[in-house]
Amino acid sequence: MASAGRLAVVGVAVLAACASSPTVVPATGPPLAPATLPGMTSSQTVVDTAALTAGTTDPAAVAAALQAGGFRAGTERTYTGGGTHPFTRIVVRRLTFEGRVHAETFLAWIAGEGATALLNLTPVAIDVPEGVVVKQHEPSGCCHQEPAVYLAAWADGTDVLTITASGLRATDGAMERLIGTLRKEL
Repeated sequence: MASAGRLAVVGVAVLAACASSPTVVPATGPPLAPATLPGMTSSQTVVDTAALTAGTTDPAAVAAALQAGGFRAGTERTYTGGGTHPFTRIVVRRLTFEGRVHAETFLAWIAGEGATALLNLTPVAIDVPEGVVVKQHEPSGCCHQEPAVYLAAWADGTDVLTITASGLRATDGAMERLIGTLRKEL
């Protein structure tokens, strides 16, 4: 179970900002309205650069990518619970960058070399809208309680929106449906 908890924390921290530099992040980020996810409770917080790099595979690389992108502010809404939901933890983030090009550059980094720096993620071939990047950290099999962790990301103007979802019953199909639901509501 410790491994599952560690992976959930790592999955939550998948997108990070510059913890190694003294960049000042504004006190508030763009708001995230609660999504309709039956059986789950949510809370919202502002994420700063230190919180964003915590738990990633390569914090320095993640920090450099966000610094290069001109990370400005971030908001995070965390959903927990689930009941019959395939995911027990879902973290939605809206990260704001200096400009549209910066957001798209950061998204491209996630799609490419960033996947390893974040959590040794591999591509997932599921049916999602064009421009949505989906990656997965699959359970290694060493612990029967290790959940699958999915990451979806897309650019929206100067923002990059991300969904990190994990759970023991997580499937590709469940992630497809979650992306569809949240893209409509964000």
